[in-house]
Amino acid sequence: MMPKKFVLFILIIALTVISVMFFYYFQKRSPLLSPVADDIKKIIQKPLDKYTFGLLRKKVFTPTPIKIEKTLSETSQTQTWICRSKRVQKRYRYTAYCG
Repeated sequence: MMPKKFVLFILIIALTVISVMFFYYFQKRSPLLSPVADDIKKIIQKPLDKYTFGLLRKKVFTPTPIKIEKTLSETSQTQTWICRSKRVQKRYRYTAYCG
């Protein structure tokens, strides 16, 4: 029978070899990023970053007149209109809740 120290030594060597092979396999698929890299690749712009609270707080919004073209419906609780803005030449449906 083999001594316990020898079995433990073989087990440690086997685990080390398996972990090195596992690390090498995944390193080839997607290399790790170095925290002290000299060259930084292209920074990806996120299109929705302009809508963060900090940037929206700094933005100055200018009011524009809105023209109500047509009243669609009017009840005791809601009013619905077709509106147009000068800045954006689109028609909008707007519902106001009264009360």
